[in-house]
Amino acid sequence: MAITGGFGFTHDTETGLSRKWVIGQDGVKRWHDTGEPVDGGNIPHHLRKLSEHMKDVATRMDYYGGFNGEMKDKAAELLNASRMASEWADCIEFESEQD
Repeated sequence: MAITGGFGFTHDTETGLSRKWVIGQDGVKRWHDTGEPVDGGNIPHHLRKLSEHMKDVATRMDYYGGFNGEMKDKAAELLNASRMASEWADCIEFESEQD
């Protein structure tokens, strides 16, 4: 038995906006404005977007931090974290392909 008639709001990472979703009689969670299914997963995609953003911020920190040693250290840490996020995305995709 599927849940029907539910609704709520979710932060859409693609647009950066808050969007309304509904659960229809078919039990599928869909965006209210388009009727398209809500992407409840696709974690690798979101991890890669996060990784790219982290790389961008790390580059800015490194450049604009100038001779600030602490800022450069934090930039290097953030860059390493971005690599981890990208590797997690690869692992998740690999594991899902094995199933």
